[in-house]
Amino acid sequence: FLYQLPLGVFGISLATAIFPLLSTKAAQGDRAGMAEVVQRGIRMSFFIALPSSIGLIFVAHPLVATLYQRGEFDAADTQRVAATLVYYSLGIAAYFTQHIVVRTFYALQDSRTPARVALWMVALNLVMNLSLVFVMEERGLALSTSVSATVQILWLLARLRRVLPEIGWAKLGLALSRTVLATAAMAVALWILTSSGLSVDRLVGQSGIQLLILVVAGVAVYILAARALRVEELSTAFHNSVEQR
Repeated sequence: FLYQLPLGVFGISLATAIFPLLSTKAAQGDRAGMAEVVQRGIRMSFFIALPSSIGLIFVAHPLVATLYQRGEFDAADTQRVAATLVYYSLGIAAYFTQHIVVRTFYALQDSRTPARVALWMVALNLVMNLSLVFVMEERGLALSTSVSATVQILWLLARLRRVLPEIGWAKLGLALSRTVLATAAMAVALWILTSSGLSVDRLVGQSGIQLLILVVAGVAVYILAARALRVEELSTAFHNSVEQR
């Protein structure tokens, strides 16, 4: 549930919103316009998903403790669930992008490619589950899910590059690199706050307050870094939120 929350709130909503536009562009034969929509969708997905992934990794322990640690759910249970959440969080960017790319194939009247890739990923996930569950227990199941999702999206993107070469991959890569840098700045800030010498847990005993500090600090640093790097998706997200109001 915890790692699927950003996917359900943002990822699926974004993919659902752009699918009619993708279908319209495809029906009109406007492949350049379709490529632009796909590129914007991937960029926005990455802009939301990557910091969500890194953020969940850093706040996993206080988040689980705040939500669940009471009664028979003790500190040991929190540690196990938090570790599992970390491994699931590794695949959030892949989960997000997958919905955009799969809908692109659907708009191109190609449902076989994502279905075939998905079948291969089911097999890969099964093999990894059986291999890792005995070594890493529930963490192995989470890791296999993230790895399978990552392999799946890389495979789909490779196939998409062939069928829709109009996508500006160099431009897309440059835009994504800026998001990576902004996320890296956020990760450094969170690492400083959670490191052994400056641990928030040492300064604040309650997990809820610790969680609040980490979330606010992470969001603030990410927004400032994105603004400094001129990440276009930041202004897009801001304008959309203002228009919805």
